[in-house]
Amino acid sequence: MSAGNRRAAEAPAESVETTAPAGVVEVTAAEDASDDFAFVAPAQLASGWTTFRMTNTGHPTISGWHSSRALLPAQAPPQPQHLSRSAFGDKRAYARRLMSSTDSGQAASSLLTHVGGTPLIRLQRASPNPKVEIWAKLELANPTGSLKDRIALHMIEQAEARGELRPGMIIVEATSGNTGIALGMVAAVKGYRLKLFMLENKTLERRKILRHWGVDLVLTSQDDPDSHIYGAQGQIAAEPERYFYINQNENQDNVRAHEQGTGPEIAETLEGKIDAVVAGYGTGGCLTGIARAFRSRGIGARIVAVEPGGEPRAKIDGLKHSSESYQPPIYDRELIDHTIEAPEEETYRVTRELARREGLIAGLSSGACLWAAQRLAKEMESGTIVVVCGDRGERYFSTRLFDAD
Repeated sequence: MSAGNRRAAEAPAESVETTAPAGVVEVTAAEDASDDFAFVAPAQLASGWTTFRMTNTGHPTISGWHSSRALLPAQAPPQPQHLSRSAFGDKRAYARRLMSSTDSGQAASSLLTHVGGTPLIRLQRASPNPKVEIWAKLELANPTGSLKDRIALHMIEQAEARGELRPGMIIVEATSGNTGIALGMVAAVKGYRLKLFMLENKTLERRKILRHWGVDLVLTSQDDPDSHIYGAQGQIAAEPERYFYINQNENQDNVRAHEQGTGPEIAETLEGKIDAVVAGYGTGGCLTGIARAFRSRGIGARIVAVEPGGEPRAKIDGLKHSSESYQPPIYDRELIDHTIEAPEEETYRVTRELARREGLIAGLSSGACLWAAQRLAKEMESGTIVVVCGDRGERYFSTRLFDAD
């Protein structure tokens, strides 16, 4: 047993024990100076928030909001394991969050409890360098299929907590699609009306999903890549008391969602042994949040941003170029070590290879990020690269990504 397991298993008398209903993780939260919990889990438990995933070791890996890598042999009897609460904060709150999860075959208290805690997998055939591992953070495994679920939930809940978003108000946002889809899900669960501004050239799948949720969707001119932003700003200026503007491009809760969630999940699953993280530049919230999480933990991994490149410039949904007139204020360029521009044809090629070689049907930004990671891998002697796979590929069915070869 590791030192961490011993500390948690030998909890002092004042430890707080929770009582788990059938099918739920049993948690004992030790109120000592350590960052560990002892808990007993059945050998083949698969709960919603604390999720088992198979790795190439043949063991389930426990992953969660702020979980560390805790391995449990597939057929072992129940035994104490440790789970780090890290940046989550108060241990009782952490235990309560664990207790809100249920087995995969049972009902959860809310769809929103399944946001975050996404798998991190090693890609088996993606690295051009046998001494460099490329891992994929599967944000496409969030409930609506993108990393934007994290920020949609966090921005809304923080606005509610501050009293800025109140019952009866209409949520407004400018979106390229994924944030709007995530907001549609959260708004539906919480009972809010939602009005979105989106460029007219975004995929048909995005429009249909949003309208299926009953979203008031306004399409803006594709001639100006920022017309949807100006549309949302105009709506708020006209009726500020009626509408609440999410404003993902300027909202620090966008960054915090990744600083408190995505970054710590990557860091703890790989135990800080990371040489580079590659993510697309859209709002900059994911890149900035991961960078801050790593810096606070003393992890010196390179933070690599991916933008559309080539002549003419590639059109990659969700990604911006640093030369565009509007640049999101939340993006902290001082934390970015390197920017790589991904060409359009290479982005399409690598996105298709993700499906055919790794089994992942991902969106174009994932292909762009993997292409950039492969370039880095060729330059490295050895190491570990993490690629953020931002969304699922199903919302690109109407594009040439799915044209038959």
